[in-house]
Amino acid sequence: MRRRPRLVRTLRTAGARALLVGVPAVVCSLVLAPGCGSSTQIVERSPYPRATPAGPTLDIQVVRDGTEIELTNTTARSLGRSVIWLNRRHGLEIEGLRVGERRRIRLRDFLDEYSQPFRAGGFFATETPERLALAEIETEVEPGRTQMLGLVVVGEATR
Repeated sequence: MRRRPRLVRTLRTAGARALLVGVPAVVCSLVLAPGCGSSTQIVERSPYPRATPAGPTLDIQVVRDGTEIELTNTTARSLGRSVIWLNRRHGLEIEGLRVGERRRIRLRDFLDEYSQPFRAGGFFATETPERLALAEIETEVEPGRTQMLGLVVVGEATR
């Protein structure tokens, strides 16, 4: 019986090991990779519009509830397409807010001009949560004329 040279046996064994280790690693990366991607979208956001004239404060309450806010429009007027601004930095465009409508919005959906989200905190937060001190809504009051209207910020919700 003829023996194979030692180098050939070593290469075959090493190749088999690489195959046994490499194939599952490739399969795992293909299966798990789509779920490991970042879900952060880059949204082009304009900076806070300091030149927009300020208007009155509306009777729309903004209540922070953990990592979300809840808006309740208790005014007698509906708002069309608008941008809600938090702390004169983070903005979020909304389609509108009808009379009596209540809406919950995640704080991390509010982005600044550099696409950085509002630091909402939460269980896995690595930074100190940002305090919600000021809420405003930029909306069209007349055709072609926008105004920055104040919103009533209420303290944290209690359960």
